Amino acid sequence: MESFSELNDQELIKKLEALKEDLADIENEKSFTSNQSGIHLSSAKIISQMEEFNSEISILKKQITQCSEEIKKRNLSSK
Repeated sequence: MESFSELNDQELIKKLEALKEDLADIENEKSFTSNQSGIHLSSAKIISQMEEFNSEISILKKQITQCSEEIKKRNLSSK
């Protein structure tokens, strides 16, 4: 995992924006995938895919929290 303290202020803010975009993309993909009724996949495959989405979402949320804390620590403003 990346150390946010090593990034300069501008990189840190851009990183937070990128992480938020990545999270939104993964959540949208998870929602789209879970709402597919015409796809014929085994339940094991679907469960595995949902677990993978949940894992990625968890990692991204943790990184967003860490990045946000570093921004707050530096008294920077983010969008």
